[in-house]
Amino acid sequence: NGNPAFHPSGEYIVFTAEKPESPSENKEWGVPGTGFNCDLWVVSRGGVFHRLTDYPLQRPYRAVIHPTFSHDGTKLLWAERIGPGESFGGEWVLKIADFSTVEGRARLVDAKTLTPGNGPCFYESHDFSPDDRYILFSGNLLKGQPATGLDIYEMELSTGRITRLTATKDDWDEHAHYSPDGSRIIWMSSTGLSIQWGDTRGHSWRKFLKTELWIMKRDGTNQTQLTFFNTPGHPHNKLLNGNRFVVSDSAWSPDGRRIAALVAYETPNGDIRASIVMLQLN
Repeated sequence: NGNPAFHPSGEYIVFTAEKPESPSENKEWGVPGTGFNCDLWVVSRGGVFHRLTDYPLQRPYRAVIHPTFSHDGTKLLWAERIGPGESFGGEWVLKIADFSTVEGRARLVDAKTLTPGNGPCFYESHDFSPDDRYILFSGNLLKGQPATGLDIYEMELSTGRITRLTATKDDWDEHAHYSPDGSRIIWMSSTGLSIQWGDTRGHSWRKFLKTELWIMKRDGTNQTQLTFFNTPGHPHNKLLNGNRFVVSDSAWSPDGRRIAALVAYETPNGDIRASIVMLQLN
């Protein structure tokens, strides 16, 4: 169970949950963020659970990751695996549906499939703009772009028009979020970090990835690195006893002055650990 996100009312939390009858050979792929054989669920503040999707447990296995609510609470956005392919375990799409409650029961209505770009690729859903007119997502949309070369895109929902915000074909850009006022975007990136990629099949990419947190203006300009965990001797590097760091997903505080971020790191003896760090912005 994972990938939780609050409904703006605070009354619900949406999350992904692996089917209990999922085959044992898929357990590694059922973890949050990979989402094989998972469904979308919500839990109310009163502890009542509602299943939002019920995908068939058959090949090609479906997957669902990173659900997020619109700011007005009427829409839910997520990424979904629909079949086999070359990018991170298969062919993916973005899905968006109306979220409502009828007689106290939550449900999704009128789900739409979004496939921006040219051809099958990987998508990951990230965020709605403060006015809910745009969404942020990442993917390897360019022809020949490797699975480890994700870019951040903004999509206008009314027209389907997309804007590529990170023009780094071979760098890993992911987990983008608008600032509360919509003027800035934070995301994680491997830009500037030397990575010698080995076999990246399955979850093997975890053995090589290194990232930091970055910030840019809404239009993609003024891209600036915020953290330096992978820089030996830097104060950030000294916070955690690790050799390799992956700054992962993050969240803005409501006033836009702080960012909470998950940092996974490899210890000197090879163990993988994680901490949540808080960044104060000037």
